[in-house]
Amino acid sequence: MTSHIPTSACLDAPLIRRFLADRSPAPGIYVETGEAQPTLEALRWAAEITSMLGDPIDEEMLVFITACCRSEAFAMRVEQFEPDLGATYYATRVLALAQHRSLLPGHFVSVIAQRLFAANGAIAVDVDGLFYGIRALEEAALRLPRRQAEQASAFICACAAPEGGYAVRPGAVADIERTYCCLQMQRILNHGGIPRWREDKMRAIRDAGWVDSCMREKAVYLTPQSEMTSLAATYWGTHAARLCGLPFPEAQVNDAVEAAWRSDGGFGNGDRATLWDTYCALRLLSFGQAWTSS
Repeated sequence: MTSHIPTSACLDAPLIRRFLADRSPAPGIYVETGEAQPTLEALRWAAEITSMLGDPIDEEMLVFITACCRSEAFAMRVEQFEPDLGATYYATRVLALAQHRSLLPGHFVSVIAQRLFAANGAIAVDVDGLFYGIRALEEAALRLPRRQAEQASAFICACAAPEGGYAVRPGAVADIERTYCCLQMQRILNHGGIPRWREDKMRAIRDAGWVDSCMREKAVYLTPQSEMTSLAATYWGTHAARLCGLPFPEAQVNDAVEAAWRSDGGFGNGDRATLWDTYCALRLLSFGQAWTSS
């Protein structure tokens, strides 16, 4: 389920639709700014934006998704032979938005599990790959078997930094993107009956403090010590704040969205708007609406 952007937002919906049209060289396909080929990633952002604007998902998108299907998973581009977890998640998300989950391949849980776990049962990916797999299953309304879900939760806990936050793999430096990913995965696993994260109250307090420390001077940074900020960092940090039960970071969100508005109708960190940044901006606005109404 997706949230519509607030009608009170000072946004020009027809201009955003024109920006989307400019990124679509043919019906049902999208090319990200600065790229040359259509991808499932660009299609996903376009579908999300379309849905947040309250418009129906173009059935032509399903044609591109089908063309990217490789046996029981998905490749990022039509020309790409090998499937990957990211593309599979993006395809699953669009199918869920379009209410066409029936188009997913059979044995989807096994398909995902084979890519997440090694033959000995150990996690075979980093946090990014695990996130794609678990989120794909959530969008398909499916779950990992309990034993594998417990292994996934244990791996996430192993990626936790002592001071709070989560890293892409055990022992690496925590950042706001992977912290959002891990908190989101623990939410999903917790709903599936794996309560490890909620049982550790001190861990939850440290994570909330770490996320809060990434928000300073009306910006959200990749780490408490970093000077790097972006719409994406604001998106990850704001979503992580919500998962931690923190207040809505209104100043950071307003500044990030306002600074990223571009005259072509989208949002971007650089001179040109991108589908990804436009998705982040609109999702941030929908977060604000949801926080206010909850």
